[in-house]
Amino acid sequence: MSLALWPFSAIRRLRSKYDPDRLAGDAARDTGDWGKAAAAYRRYLQRRPRHAAVWIRLGNMLKECGRLAEADEAYARATTLAPSQGAAHRLRGQLHARLGDCDGAAFHYAEAWRQDQDFEAGRALTRPEQLANLAHLQDM
Repeated sequence: MSLALWPFSAIRRLRSKYDPDRLAGDAARDTGDWGKAAAAYRRYLQRRPRHAAVWIRLGNMLKECGRLAEADEAYARATTLAPSQGAAHRLRGQLHARLGDCDGAAFHYAEAWRQDQDFEAGRALTRPEQLANLAHLQDM
């Protein structure tokens, strides 16, 4: 089948999946080089700024680097681009819990639950007195 017969969206997904910066980011992430991964994801997002999943990956790498405010901004961008994706809200909830922001954590856990009944978010919401101690969920 020639590429001319493929739907444009399928071609765009393939190009995105095999983008050199995205692949470099994934490879750096897999070896634990969070800073290099974040830089590669940023380059990718300069060209494809509407890719919510890569904003989440960038947020994860920034969080690993200890750049928590930047991580929150990346997760916020993902929730703006894909508001029905609960994972971005759960990750923001975990980050806010880590920062001791119980209200922010509760809000984002509730959004994650509302969007797709995210198990970890639901578990966090059933124990609101422990929201400030939920930083351990970031690794789940």
